[in-house]
Amino acid sequence: MTTGRRMLPALATLLGCGGGGPTLVPSSALPQQNVMVIDEGMDLSVPDLQGRVAAAYTETCVQSSGGGGSLVPPGGPVDAGPQFDSLKQMFIAAFAQTDDSCHLRLGISSKPDPLAAVAKYKQRWNQMVRANQVGGQVFATAEWSELTAALDKELQTFAYHGTSTSTTIAHDNPNVRLVLVERELQSESQLQAGFTCFDQAEIDQVVALLNDPDVFAAAARQPATLDTELAAAMASHKVGLVNESFGASSRAALENLQAANCPDQPIDLSAYFTVLSAVDVAHAATLTGPAALTLKAAGNDGALIDSGADALDCVPGDPTTLLVGSYDPANGTQNMFSNHGACVAVYAPGQGIVTTYAGGWLFYVDGTSFASPLTAWFASANAPSPFSVSSARQVVLANVDGAQQLPASLFPADFFYAPSEATADALVALPLRAAAARRQLSWVDLHRVMAPLQRLRALRGG
Repeated sequence: MTTGRRMLPALATLLGCGGGGPTLVPSSALPQQNVMVIDEGMDLSVPDLQGRVAAAYTETCVQSSGGGGSLVPPGGPVDAGPQFDSLKQMFIAAFAQTDDSCHLRLGISSKPDPLAAVAKYKQRWNQMVRANQVGGQVFATAEWSELTAALDKELQTFAYHGTSTSTTIAHDNPNVRLVLVERELQSESQLQAGFTCFDQAEIDQVVALLNDPDVFAAAARQPATLDTELAAAMASHKVGLVNESFGASSRAALENLQAANCPDQPIDLSAYFTVLSAVDVAHAATLTGPAALTLKAAGNDGALIDSGADALDCVPGDPTTLLVGSYDPANGTQNMFSNHGACVAVYAPGQGIVTTYAGGWLFYVDGTSFASPLTAWFASANAPSPFSVSSARQVVLANVDGAQQLPASLFPADFFYAPSEATADALVALPLRAAAARRQLSWVDLHRVMAPLQRLRALRGG
């Protein structure tokens, strides 16, 4: 097994293959200044990352086939007897094998400017954003039409999401050192094409198995290559904070996906999510590595998440994680798209956030995806020394107001795109924006949700 630590010497030759990558800088002696960012689409050539990157990795995964056949025994799921005991032993044996589906490799590939065809407008566009202007103040009608046609197309996918989240943490934060991990997310078309309808009996059978104490313990103990390699990278660079701006979909989102694709097969995933969430918590307790505070985007499903039955990342009071929702910094109102509930520990600005996109374009964006790195920015700049996870978590929570919001006044004003309403209303050409959307699952997180179902399907015979 190749570990992240053993791969480090080759980094200089692999980082940003093709040119345009930054020169690596040493990690900080202060863990709170070393932030791991896990996300998709990272362009290491953008200005805000220069002098800020200590290491870069790419996750590579091999998708396993689920196998064919029926998931449940004839006559429906069983939770006792010889048939259940046979399934149980096969499940325990499968969990004893290392999950080797994903690895870290050194380096992040160089990225082209996704808007090269309209690069002649980039300087004026960026100046417009920084000046809180709108298109009609800067561009002629024909120019605006050409520019917006290209921008509209790019904003549909927002494929360089990780460029925006990592530069948010790096902006006006000269002491931060980023450990970047590029993770591939599933596109909407990939998710739809690969979606297989659930059957409630199948779900119930997996729930019965995972609730067996011996199977639960085996699932919690299962070693994973990616866990080992991420821990090695974190230890090597003294990482104190981790930002994850994707996260597993809420239970409501997956049930809605089922309803859209399989309207005649309604399902209830609450029991499934409850036991998977418990397995995740128990698995996390088995991991070794440096202590780090993880900031996670709560999600843009507009869902109520109060427990692990609602979302796998939902663990109220988790001392090592903060789930971050979003609010509109213009009026302090919680965004309708933001997930909310007992699991959301803090809300940060998540509307009209200025970030740097691939190719060095400035975009103003909405979503919990950007509330989370703003919170990481604040924690990185303000966590006390000596570092501890609890002190970093406390410095965030100590600064929220009665609505659990980190006030916008805690952040540099140039994080926010806020043209005046009078100006915007007077112009025909209103500003484009990258709207909040449900972030697609990464393969890693899709595997996290689907693996128990796929495992049992495979064990029951393809």
